[in-house]
Amino acid sequence: MDGNTGGRTGEEPEVRAGGPSTGGPLRSYDVRERNEKLILRLIQDRQEISQSEVVNETGLRAPTVFRIFSNLAERGFITESTTPREDSDRRGRRPSYYRINATAGYAIGVDLWAGSVAATVVDFARHTVIRVVEEIEPERAADAVIERLVELIRGMLREANIDGQHLLGIGVGAPGIVDVARGEIVSYSRIPGMERVPLAERLSDAFSLPVVVHNNTSVIAASEYRYGRAQYAHSVMAILIRSGVGGAFLQHGQPFTNNGHSAMEVGHTIVDPSARLHGRPGTLESMVSEGELFSRLEAECGTSDRSALLERLESGDRAAVDALREPVEALGASIVTLANLFNPEVFLIISRHAVLSAYLAAGASRYAEQDLHGTRLKAGEVIPCEYDPLLACRGASDLVFDRYFSAGND
Repeated sequence: MDGNTGGRTGEEPEVRAGGPSTGGPLRSYDVRERNEKLILRLIQDRQEISQSEVVNETGLRAPTVFRIFSNLAERGFITESTTPREDSDRRGRRPSYYRINATAGYAIGVDLWAGSVAATVVDFARHTVIRVVEEIEPERAADAVIERLVELIRGMLREANIDGQHLLGIGVGAPGIVDVARGEIVSYSRIPGMERVPLAERLSDAFSLPVVVHNNTSVIAASEYRYGRAQYAHSVMAILIRSGVGGAFLQHGQPFTNNGHSAMEVGHTIVDPSARLHGRPGTLESMVSEGELFSRLEAECGTSDRSALLERLESGDRAAVDALREPVEALGASIVTLANLFNPEVFLIISRHAVLSAYLAAGASRYAEQDLHGTRLKAGEVIPCEYDPLLACRGASDLVFDRYFSAGND
């Protein structure tokens, strides 16, 4: 899985479809690796493709494409498709179509936060092979959480009978402030001891694999961009509501970071300055975190049954609506501010409960509709999403594939 081209020579020194990155002159090996990764990713993304289609889409010469296809097939990365195709308009010899060999490699994706840890193994065709979700006990220390994560991953690999030589790496959607460049959780107060934790280093030591760590809101937003409700939007602003409130901004699927650190800590923004004069936080997180929302509902509705509370909210029950009036206004005000700052095409409001996400998105849209001046965001483009740990892990595993396919392209 090192991307070698098997010692083949004679390929044209070309990298089309965007061209080489800036820097020093490219060696012939670098060119071959880039062309190979370009084609391999295209086959993975398209699921099935012919050599002629690759020539048309990449601009590479046909002999180059032929050699790369032959090399990838010889090394077990791709295989000729046996799916029959209708080519009634085509004369002459029908082209051969190729697809990814799913067993050529595997990636591990992890979604971690204070409430649970979820992990999946996906194959080279990005199909989920095995998954596990486990709750995290309150006040469980950071070291114990990471040790348990290592145990879960090892258990998955044993159960799926996958050996280490076929693993490409581990991708993690991590909570709190994340140093993406170093793979470190800088700060996350909801797990004791989760300060300056070198998560990438610890997982890499445990499995001898490359590890990519990013903020979990960014990973979840990227999943919605690639597979979910924000597909193909040029710019996406996501607000994730769980034990805290996280934020992420994506342009063309790429999360915004600042000097290698995750950004968009929207939960700590002030939405009620007067509250701070009376000793209350006045932050968005203090008003719309999951715990705060259900506390308000319980106080107004006189029950702690969350299913019943959500049913009353969905039905428009007056007490439930009154309970969340202030949080909805705070969220709407935040959306207006973020829209004016970043001008995204869509907002995603993500929570663990579909009813709650839908209610918050609709309410915030109504609040924001009158104040979205000069932005391209429309109130109807505030989209509710239900948090899905499997989709989050899929986004985390994509971090591994993105790294693998960009290797040699820096």
